[in-house]
Amino acid sequence: MGNAPDPPGKRALELDCSFAEEPVNVGGLGSGPSPYDFVSAGLAARTTMTVRLYAQCRSRA
Repeated sequence: MGNAPDPPGKRALELDCSFAEEPVNVGGLGSGPSPYDFVSAGLAARTTMTVRLYAQCRSRA
């Protein structure tokens, strides 16, 4: 994403993690986020965008 400022009224999420790691209880080292953490973050981001779009559309009606 770089160091460019966010546009007015917009926010960008920058993740500084380039790997996923399984938890210790399933054989991983537990040294980073699990793949499920990335899936959960993606679903949360998409849900947030959908709710924001819906709210913007409703405010125009």
